[in-house]
Amino acid sequence: MRHFWFVLLASAGLLMAQDDYFLGSRVSLIQIQGGWNVPDKSSDIYTFSEENLTFDSDELDGPLFQINYQFQVNNYVAIGGGWSHYSEKVDSEDRFYEFEDGDAIRQETSLETNFVGAMVTITPFGAGTFFGTKAWLPRLFVPYIQVAAGFKSWDFYQDGYFVDVDTLEVFRDTFTDDGVSGALRAGIGLRINITKNIDFDLSAQQDFADDELAGDFEGFGDLDLGAKSYLAGITLRF
Repeated sequence: MRHFWFVLLASAGLLMAQDDYFLGSRVSLIQIQGGWNVPDKSSDIYTFSEENLTFDSDELDGPLFQINYQFQVNNYVAIGGGWSHYSEKVDSEDRFYEFEDGDAIRQETSLETNFVGAMVTITPFGAGTFFGTKAWLPRLFVPYIQVAAGFKSWDFYQDGYFVDVDTLEVFRDTFTDDGVSGALRAGIGLRINITKNIDFDLSAQQDFADDELAGDFEGFGDLDLGAKSYLAGITLRF
């Protein structure tokens, strides 16, 4: 009889707690993050602008937003895809010339990128713990490695007043170019479990991409589209 009550109480406890567990490790993940994007600066157009304008390429560092959807295939691997968006503008003045009345000759430089790609996330120590043969519970701390491949669209422009160095004429214009390039992304992160369905998520990632400038920027070589990003957000699990 004592054994019967032990089994009954244990079964009741499992039934009461069943909402705290998933039936297996095959779950869906939505990762929502925001953070700081630091574009790589090894482009001739940046060097030229810094030499002739008060433009500082470090001021292109700015906010980034991203959202990823993944399906956890097993306790160690998840696959899916994602999108991230970045846009920043920098105001500057001509270093050597000004208007006749002494006003500065001002312009604006802008860079916008969007990354879309497929990704794989590896959790080397497991994303969760099994209880029995079916019940699965997320781990408190889950370090992960993330790699992605896809495309990065970009839009680069300079708008405002400029000086023709041959005639010293000041003119207003917009110089622009855009394109799409193949891109790779590699990152590391840490998920900290809050509830069954929510994790706090920290990550750092590096993009690798470049594309040739053309159009109004013909002759300036490649635009470096690589970037480092430092992000925080949440991962939803269901």
